[in-house]
Amino acid sequence: MNQQTLFVYYKVPQTQHAQWIPIVERMQQSLLQKTPMGLKCSLLKRPEVSAEGQETWMEVYEHAKGVDQTMVELINEEVKLAGLPFKRASEFFIPLGR
Repeated sequence: MNQQTLFVYYKVPQTQHAQWIPIVERMQQSLLQKTPMGLKCSLLKRPEVSAEGQETWMEVYEHAKGVDQTMVELINEEVKLAGLPFKRASEFFIPLGR
């Protein structure tokens, strides 16, 4: 079984922090209503701000059976619907060991 976890990261201007948090949270809540039960998502940020005034945010998506291509497509649809303008980078990681 492929238990992939999807990590999506992007830069947000620190001056727009408060503007984008509720939008990303609403996007993730909408996604949870449209995906298989058991999907977990979270929103994180690095503690430091870059010299250019950018925060690095990370969305994390996990499911007991792994995040599959259908879920990725749903995430991408929700991102477009939410109007997130940020250049997003995505990576999958899988568990080591147990």
